[in-house]
Amino acid sequence: PWIMTRPDEMRPAPPVALDSAAWARDLNEVKNFGAEKSKDRTAEQTDIGKFWAGRSVRIVLNQLIGRPGRSLVDDARFLALAEMAWADSYVSMMDGKYHYMFWRPVTAIRNADTDGNDATAPDSQWDAMVTTPWHPEYPCGHCLSAGAVGAVIAQEFGSNAPPIVLESEDALLRRYDTPQEYIDDVTVSRIYAGVHYRFSAEAGRDAGIAIGNVAAKRYFMPLGK
Repeated sequence: PWIMTRPDEMRPAPPVALDSAAWARDLNEVKNFGAEKSKDRTAEQTDIGKFWAGRSVRIVLNQLIGRPGRSLVDDARFLALAEMAWADSYVSMMDGKYHYMFWRPVTAIRNADTDGNDATAPDSQWDAMVTTPWHPEYPCGHCLSAGAVGAVIAQEFGSNAPPIVLESEDALLRRYDTPQEYIDDVTVSRIYAGVHYRFSAEAGRDAGIAIGNVAAKRYFMPLGK
């Protein structure tokens, strides 16, 4: 790792127990909102889930460099911190995923009659809105990377953080007025996409923020600080 001292330094606590109310709540949430043909997910939620399914944090970083009042050195330092935190978010993600080996929603929902929880029910035909990645579920990797980079942005710019505006040639795609809005949007996107539970998304988000804060507060400090 670049930032962490070992791969498991930011490993989240274990996922919720299968016989818990939290498991039933979060399983049923992704079952309803993350289904390929969900009747509960709004058009806006569908856009959020699809938008972050195939994009990386670099489109956010590109919005924050070359701004008035910042030097090339400022931008180089900022990008180095963000990229190191981002890299460590992947290290932490894979450490957690292969430590806990937790099942994805597509597997859990189809086999909910085996989880020992009376508040869940199986749907053998259920599928997620986006293609489920071929590795274990917990914690959420997108949430880790957004948390890590978002925390570096927040530490770098403070209360003067500029809006993050993501647009195409003819349309505004996403806008975030604070780094936390960006982090939160990516976090819920994985629920709407049908590939993560809320407890996993929040665990990934928190671990990523911890990595980003360590990066920004310990490394490459500006001269005079």
